[in-house]
Amino acid sequence: MGAGLDGTLFEEFAWDFNFTHGETRTQLTARNNVDTARFYAALDAVRDPAGNIVCNVTLTNPGTFPGCAPLNLFGQSATVVNGSNASQAALDYVGSTTYWVAHNGLDDFSANITGRAFDGPAGPIRMAVAVEYRLASLNVTTSTPDNSFNPQYLRLAPPGTFATTAASPLGNFPPANLANFKEVQSGARGSENVGEANVEMDAPLLRGLPGIELFSVGAAARYTQYNVAGLDPASGAAVKTRFSASTWKLGAEWHLDDDLKLRGAVSRDIRAPTLWDLFQGPVTSTSGMQDSLTGASGSANTRIIGNPALKPEVARNNSVGLVYEPGWLAGLQFTADYFHIAIDREIAPISGSNPVVQSLCLASPGGSSPYCALIQRPISYNSTSPLNFPTLYYSQVQNFQRQWTEGVDFQLNYQTDLAGWHGLDGLLNLRLLWTHTAFLKTLGLPGSVITDVAGSANAPGAALPSEKAALMANYNDGTWSLDVMERYYGSIRQNPNPTLIYAPNTGDLPFWFQTDVNITYAIDSRFAAFLNVSNLFDAQPDIFQVPGYTGSPGMNYPVVPYEDVIGRYVTVGVKFRTD
Repeated sequence: MGAGLDGTLFEEFAWDFNFTHGETRTQLTARNNVDTARFYAALDAVRDPAGNIVCNVTLTNPGTFPGCAPLNLFGQSATVVNGSNASQAALDYVGSTTYWVAHNGLDDFSANITGRAFDGPAGPIRMAVAVEYRLASLNVTTSTPDNSFNPQYLRLAPPGTFATTAASPLGNFPPANLANFKEVQSGARGSENVGEANVEMDAPLLRGLPGIELFSVGAAARYTQYNVAGLDPASGAAVKTRFSASTWKLGAEWHLDDDLKLRGAVSRDIRAPTLWDLFQGPVTSTSGMQDSLTGASGSANTRIIGNPALKPEVARNNSVGLVYEPGWLAGLQFTADYFHIAIDREIAPISGSNPVVQSLCLASPGGSSPYCALIQRPISYNSTSPLNFPTLYYSQVQNFQRQWTEGVDFQLNYQTDLAGWHGLDGLLNLRLLWTHTAFLKTLGLPGSVITDVAGSANAPGAALPSEKAALMANYNDGTWSLDVMERYYGSIRQNPNPTLIYAPNTGDLPFWFQTDVNITYAIDSRFAAFLNVSNLFDAQPDIFQVPGYTGSPGMNYPVVPYEDVIGRYVTVGVKFRTD
């Protein structure tokens, strides 16, 4: 909800004051989630001295799993425990209800003053000054603060398999020890108050000169102070941090005449870390991997946590372009804009399972690299013994990545009334959009390969052709309406890593064209019939080859997302309007 006031100050400046309050609450409940520790305990069924089928742990370590009922995965058991079927009792024992609730709150106060500051040589100088104060909060509660369990008393492997060490006195237990079959979101708590002040100016400098119909400049600057507090996701201790950021923009427009305008801008922009980036609690997952240090393979947990030490990302944007609206053809507009964007200190996740992270840790004197903290081993950071296979990896967002891109955007618009054109009637609208991305490069950790996503893909769902275009045409005479869209995507390489070379049968994916058509007939002011044909010419998708891919067909694989897997699709219907 929000409220505001506005008015005019001294007949030259307009002002307004606004307040907004907002809240969102999200809850996810999983019923009959399986408690993994109880599941393992119930599966390990033996006969007690009296011949009854019981959980082994009730004999070896009584009291550690109270109420344990043996589980028969192969059907109902005739054994009755406490008056109920043993298998049903076991299902009730291993099943659990898990949940998490996320609550976000925001209070925003802002005030703005805009107007003409004074008259310059080519026209009025307009300015705007604003201040803003925001209070934001995040509180995530969960039934499962730590989605892992300690298998100390469970028989998960032959005795002696998981040896004890000084770093793991209870034994190097199986790493795949997720507490629930279905993952449960972790908790998080944090808040921030943000103060901002900004000023903007628009100033025409030259007007009515030969070759300069109008030349104007615009400038803006903003300063932001962040005060953040929350719970450290690693230790649970209360933390407070403060950081600031400044942004600015400088632009210019040059109207050569009524038809042609040149424009350009440079700016410094930021993205501050979110409260979730800063204070996300531990979320544990398990996957198989090979350890580059020991050479051993196996499963290991990865614990994803937030990072209270994050700072804002910083981007530098440069653009220059033109707008052409010829007087000799009314309704035509053409624009072209070149852009170059570079992002430093980009916030991205980094995991101890990354081979580059492991090599950086090994190369540091005595394991002093901060990356070593992302790998937990039972012996030491440099022991090559198979028993030193990691017991836990950490994945944490950090300010370590850099990205930069360059390209050109084109746009062509044309609108005309067809009255008088060989007896035609109605309006025709044409629009062409074209983007050429020369490169989109990413530099991650020191020593890693610089990848170029433009014209390639990490995976089918991340494909980014260097050339993308869309042509849209609409004709409407008040009764009939025809819409045609033609989409084009350029060819792409299989991978952004320039060191990978693919065999001919797994080479580039060819370009893609798709045509969609929609025809609408207005029966009267309320009813309209329509015919829609998607993928008119039934273009067939190409197979995307991903080495080592283990996913399921149909799950964004093996087709890139913009290629149609259904084929020609026809829809006929009637639309009805009540007003």
